[in-house]
Amino acid sequence: SSGKHTWAMSCAYAAQYGIEPANLVIGNAYGPGDCFDEGRSYALQGLVVRIVRAWRAGENSVTVFGTGAPIRDWLYGDDLGDAALAAITAKTGHDPINIGSGTGISIGDLACYIGKIVGYAGSFTFDTSRPDGAPCKVMDGRRAMTILKWKPRTALSQGLKKTIVWYLENKK
Repeated sequence: SSGKHTWAMSCAYAAQYGIEPANLVIGNAYGPGDCFDEGRSYALQGLVVRIVRAWRAGENSVTVFGTGAPIRDWLYGDDLGDAALAAITAKTGHDPINIGSGTGISIGDLACYIGKIVGYAGSFTFDTSRPDGAPCKVMDGRRAMTILKWKPRTALSQGLKKTIVWYLENKK
């Protein structure tokens, strides 16, 4: 994977040039100004697009890809920026440091949560012909807390509200 190559390259730079890069492994980031192109976005952004579209059109149902069971960790963009800034001055060593919220939510629960924030009263159907991917992807951020003295400040509820407000104001 590209992460292994990046890690190996950073080790080589450290040995050859004395450069000490940080190896940050970043979870699923989201926030205002994000990519909301359904073909390129993550599940959260795609759900926002489909739920807002259904809400605006008065549709009774929104399709969620997969079973809705996979659990994902979502990190608000400002928190990611704070972690990157902390990594600039920290002595991180070569080992990867996970940057994520450390908590997960199922895709199905996320859809319901987004629907509640938007005010969407319809139902959700699950397209099980679409793959789920890994059952659970939640970042263990203990090293980030220890080494970077960083932890995310933005709760999912807060970040989603800001993101959805931005989307409603900017994506007509």
